[in-house]
Amino acid sequence: MLLFAQAKYLYLLLLIPLIIIAFAVLRGLRKRSLRRFAPDCPEGIVSEASSAQAWWKMILFCLAFSFFIIGLARPVIGAKLSERQTRGAEIVICLDVSNSMLARDYSPDRLSRAKLALSSLVDRLQDDRIGLVVFAGTSFVQLPVTTDYVSAKICDMEGGTAAMLTSSGQAANFYAIFNIANCGDHVVASSTIYGGT
Repeated sequence: MLLFAQAKYLYLLLLIPLIIIAFAVLRGLRKRSLRRFAPDCPEGIVSEASSAQAWWKMILFCLAFSFFIIGLARPVIGAKLSERQTRGAEIVICLDVSNSMLARDYSPDRLSRAKLALSSLVDRLQDDRIGLVVFAGTSFVQLPVTTDYVSAKICDMEGGTAAMLTSSGQAANFYAIFNIANCGDHVVASSTIYGGT
């Protein structure tokens, strides 16, 4: 089944006959002007080959324009919408990624143990929806609520690292520099960074 995600763009295909008509009219006006202003023009100067070549260019332009419009309409093959009723829970997991999760009271550390528990939980889900929020002082939605368990597993494995979350870019820059710089280092920055904030 062929569907179009943006079917409204298909109306632009109606421009193609108008383009062809306009081209034919302009070609006719050109020939008439040549006959009027140069009636004694020799046969070899204005050839019929240029007329055929112009029509081939117009046909190729119209084909390219048609394919462009079809591309804008975003064709989708094989997609079928279906409604499905499921019974399940919406689970949002809040994962602490602060530096305290690096404590080694669990083997290998708290954060790694939490990731293993999350992976095990995701493996057991069937019709449930899952989301992940990480926090370390400030919370951040790492994975919106979804039924895509593969994404959830990847997010659980890659998303949870011990970190400091900030609510602004300026604070993130401060923490990055604070962790890299040593005592006595000088930091040079523009006074207009982030629009003067």
